[in-house]
Amino acid sequence: MVSKGRLYTFGISGVLSCFDATTEKLEWRKEFSGQFKETWPAFGTAMSPIVDHGLLIAHVGGDDNGALTAFDAGTGAEKWSWKGEGPAYASPILVDLGGAPLDPGRSSPQSRKNLVGVSASTGELLWQIPFTTNHNQNIVTPLLYQQTLIFSGLG
Repeated sequence: MVSKGRLYTFGISGVLSCFDATTEKLEWRKEFSGQFKETWPAFGTAMSPIVDHGLLIAHVGGDDNGALTAFDAGTGAEKWSWKGEGPAYASPILVDLGGAPLDPGRSSPQSRKNLVGVSASTGELLWQIPFTTNHNQNIVTPLLYQQTLIFSGLG
């Protein structure tokens, strides 16, 4: 993901990094081994982070522990964290489904067993829809079409 002159990467082992896109110099890096028992889901991290209003949002951690977390895109400082469930493999998206005027967006990621909507500015859980597949492989990134959120999975 490239935004405002920075390149953000989220590696297969759950390492989140920010580079200056011009000089390729590392600006900050987050490794989560001290925070979570596992730092990536069973098959490795496969989601892409998103940037919105100066926040980099990524679902960090492993199968049974993790947190959808917003970091200051420039410094890497943690701004908020929703620890409701570990990550799946789909990337979060920003949606506005009748959003409040003070909230710049809503992030809708798939967690291990749910599709969730959280406030992109505070991390507050707004809604949750149970969604599991036969093998807990929530891997298809949701899609917003007008006011309809479309998601899919195995089975």
